[in-house]
Amino acid sequence: MDSKWIPPPPGAALGLEITVEKADGAKCPRCWNYHTVQGNPQGLCDRCISAILEGLPHWVATGVFTQEQADDFRAEVRAMVNRWKVKG
Repeated sequence: MDSKWIPPPPGAALGLEITVEKADGAKCPRCWNYHTVQGNPQGLCDRCISAILEGLPHWVATGVFTQEQADDFRAEVRAMVNRWKVKG
């Protein structure tokens, strides 16, 4: 008896077919989620940009970022928003 039991594909019992496809957009280097927004500072997704902006005062106070780095990041975000305003 050479036959081996082959399990059914996932979802077959429910009558479903599961496929895997490449995600659209770019992968955020911080959280690894995929996003389709182009032109964000450092390739970050909107959610990570919001989190970083919210945390900047704390990170500057604790020495993770310098005030200059924080100001530079804020300037990048402002420039991105201004580009969106011009397009819209």
